[in-house]
Amino acid sequence: MKCSKCACDAVITQRYSGMSLCPLHFTEDFESRAKKAIRKHGWLSPNDCIAVDCDGSFAAAAHLHLLAKFFGKRPDIRLIAVGDDEDTLKKVADRYGIEYRTCTSFSAFNPGKYGCTKLAIPATLDSEAEFVFECILSGDSDALLCRGRSSEIPHIMPLMNIPATEAELYCRIHGIETGHETVYETGPEIRESGTDADTEFPKLAKELLDEYTEEHPAAKYALVNLMEEFQSAEGRDDSERES
Repeated sequence: MKCSKCACDAVITQRYSGMSLCPLHFTEDFESRAKKAIRKHGWLSPNDCIAVDCDGSFAAAAHLHLLAKFFGKRPDIRLIAVGDDEDTLKKVADRYGIEYRTCTSFSAFNPGKYGCTKLAIPATLDSEAEFVFECILSGDSDALLCRGRSSEIPHIMPLMNIPATEAELYCRIHGIETGHETVYETGPEIRESGTDADTEFPKLAKELLDEYTEEHPAAKYALVNLMEEFQSAEGRDDSERES
């Protein structure tokens, strides 16, 4: 199959957009969506120090690569790669010319100790849509409003509108190593519980959503857009009350 934008062979066909893309145009599409998310949410500011979660997944490797490509040469932006594999982190630090810190988990990292102003999370369209769907099924509107906002240090998620499979393809096209391949299935604020029912619920919600998405490819985008509209409306209400 040929690329929808040129005569080159396509490496992917996006069911939700109907486009087939070659490596060049896929890369342009992938990076433009990440940039759009950053601009839309106002996630970057001058003099930011960003701790980047390097959890070993393709999504984590892709979003670190993007942040380094977009902002690595800016003298007012500082990136710190955080993970549990020191050998991999050293390679990452050398490749991108950034700092690294080892930690047993990203949640155990102390961002205040290093002056971090943002936490970069490798959440993808899949993990965010699953989170929204779970919240809808459980009626947890507060969790939707607090997504990415509940911590004192703001979270940024450049890949929140990009499927995990496309993050993997981006890494493979550009030879980006993950170190150890894990699957990032949930965002940083999914509620935890010790009961069997609560443990099983996210799995069942994911299965139901994946099945529905097979027939409706844009369903996950609709869910993430719903969350963003919900948060935006709440922000407008807060501004009106304050005025």
